[in-house]
Amino acid sequence: MAVQKGILRKQPQEHEEPRIENEELVNEDDHVHNEQPENEDEFTLEPRVAKAISDEVCKIMEEKLPALIAKTLKDTLKDKSEGTKESTKEESKQKWSSGLKRNRDDKPGLFMKRLKVEEVETCIKCGKKHWGKCCLGTTLCYRCGQSGHFSYNCSSVHQCYNCGGFISKNCLKPKTKINESTKPEGSKGVEKHKAKAHAFTMTKDQVDKDPDVVTGNWRLRKIRIEEPKLDDRSVDQVREYVKVKNVQVVKLLYESDANLIKVLERTQADNMKQAYFLPFYIGILAWACVFCVKAEDPYRNFNWVITYGQISPLGVLQRGILINGMFPGPTIECETNDNIIINVVNKLDEPFLITWNGIKQRKTSWQDGVLGTTCPIPPNSQWTYHMQVKDQIGTFSYFASLGIHRAVGAFGGFNIQARPVIFVPYLKPAAEFTLLVSDWWTSDHKALRQRLDSGKALPKPQGLLINGSPRATSFTGQTGQRYLFRVSNVALTTSINFRIQGHTMTLVEIEGAHTLHESYKSFDLHVGQSASFLVTLNAPAKDYYIVASTRFTKPVLTATGILHYAGSTAKASLPLPIGPTYQVHWSLKQARTIRWNLTANAARPNPQGSFHYGTIPITRTVVFANSKANIDGKLRYAVNKVSNVNPATPLKLADYFNIPGVFKLNSIKPMPLWALFGDGQWNSTLRKKYYNMNDATSRHTVQVYPKSWSSILVSLDNKGMWNLRSANWPRQYLGQQLYARVWNNEKSLFTEYDIPQNALRCGKAK
Repeated sequence: MAVQKGILRKQPQEHEEPRIENEELVNEDDHVHNEQPENEDEFTLEPRVAKAISDEVCKIMEEKLPALIAKTLKDTLKDKSEGTKESTKEESKQKWSSGLKRNRDDKPGLFMKRLKVEEVETCIKCGKKHWGKCCLGTTLCYRCGQSGHFSYNCSSVHQCYNCGGFISKNCLKPKTKINESTKPEGSKGVEKHKAKAHAFTMTKDQVDKDPDVVTGNWRLRKIRIEEPKLDDRSVDQVREYVKVKNVQVVKLLYESDANLIKVLERTQADNMKQAYFLPFYIGILAWACVFCVKAEDPYRNFNWVITYGQISPLGVLQRGILINGMFPGPTIECETNDNIIINVVNKLDEPFLITWNGIKQRKTSWQDGVLGTTCPIPPNSQWTYHMQVKDQIGTFSYFASLGIHRAVGAFGGFNIQARPVIFVPYLKPAAEFTLLVSDWWTSDHKALRQRLDSGKALPKPQGLLINGSPRATSFTGQTGQRYLFRVSNVALTTSINFRIQGHTMTLVEIEGAHTLHESYKSFDLHVGQSASFLVTLNAPAKDYYIVASTRFTKPVLTATGILHYAGSTAKASLPLPIGPTYQVHWSLKQARTIRWNLTANAARPNPQGSFHYGTIPITRTVVFANSKANIDGKLRYAVNKVSNVNPATPLKLADYFNIPGVFKLNSIKPMPLWALFGDGQWNSTLRKKYYNMNDATSRHTVQVYPKSWSSILVSLDNKGMWNLRSANWPRQYLGQQLYARVWNNEKSLFTEYDIPQNALRCGKAK
């Protein structure tokens, strides 16, 4: 069975038994069996048109043409000199009706019978066996009435039936009915109707441009018309026949070496049948493509230019870091499994890197954007991140990962929508709002870094911002509509409490995990964490305050925004809604109310609860304790008494190229060497009875309260070099971080991608 792009062909009937020959679908004999048309006009020819069929065309037709076309030819090719009277419309209807009655029992009848050439008598006029009236000697062009050429090569102009002028779709003369006396010569067989202009031939360009020619991938049969010698005249004859016979040629294929013309044609009856089954065919084709074709996921391209710029969030003019001139940077909006390509052009006077907070970077820690895996982008240079948000949904963020760059900008939102085929466990919101809450200093980032390098701690932040402003951010919605607020804490040091005046917030997602729908008046978000809330605008129409305030700090810093009801003029009223300040136990109790929605889908069709993490055998237990130390007179922070110093050569490059002297494995002990005061010695067996092994949420940043602990279950299923750090950025900068090497000896693209072709080289890896 052959498949050809661009051809729509009739399918074989149930009574036909096709066989396969040279990848083509052919019948047992050479005849094409067409179905009976619904009305006679589909196969009725005008005498003026019939004159165009030459004896050469008839010779080509006589051995290969279907019985139905031969029958039509017999009825229509009437010689005027013989005085043959044409069949009337009523006679044609009667003829077709009798044919329908004969075939009502589904037995092979007039239009389904497989006729053979041997069953036809030899023509006395031409000495050949054929059906219908002999065409020998009728070699007149139907356009001009002259002999010696065919209409395909006729230079005569087309004439409009309506006005007699040059043929045009836009004839200006009012259209009138044509009677027998006004019809042009050779048009007596045309019934009375409004005049229409017709071109009886189509060139290849016309066929290609004709909107009625159906294209696609379809099964087909090839009708072979063979001549010992082919020339342009033979090709013209073939074209002439298929045009006059009310058959649209979709494409002519020439095989000069084999002296063969393959005419791929479709009749009106074929079109009607194919159009009827077209939705069914398309559905089957789409269903099959799911199994045989794997389309690549969409690509989203971004070009970011990193520059300095003057900003004044707290009213003090200072130098900030802008992305494409924006502070905060642009929000990335994408969909599950999208490929994200971000070209970063560094116009700063120092190296620069961006890390993607919460993006899993499946099999490619090369794109994580931290000093342990990636060389920084030098000044006046560029580098392209290429990542895929594989099997992820939710609210995330990105920020600069070198030095203290993020203290003056270079951060933004990263939102991943679920695919349309994945059910989302909440009603679709009317709109989404992204809120980035950050603490702020009026000092330059280089001054803050020098302070840390000198062994001193950072001062307390001087303000709090929502989307880069302490109080000017506004969000507008319609009364009665629900909206999704995506809130991320991108601060350096400060936990925050978020709330909206006069409204209740319904938590629906945290960092890629759908949660049980709990309602809150206010909600704690710690450094690096993100959450999504549904808010319904069901309060009296006016403005309301959106409030973010610091937690566990003295004094308490506050930033405000405005929730504006569209059409209202009333301003927001004081006082601001009160939130918690230093109550650690309040925050701990709230954190325990967050539960995984086990019946909801996340990025995949299967419910989140199908991942039974409580049944995973625990193969290793590691206890990390943070600490503060003074080393060589300078402030440092550590994990299990080891403070990290970033080497000149990224650990991932050193591991990949087997460069010695860059790092040592297992340099951090799996247990701290001291007991926590007031809590006694750690006992993992005793603690396990408090663990939630059923519906704890999955997230990338976990808070640990003062003088407390958090237990985290991690499946190390993503090969690479991964950064485990304190989200409190000054502590991370001063050593409170480490790298986990997830490894196996299998070198395969199924477990880890190769080093990127554009990977930067630095240190010993140059």
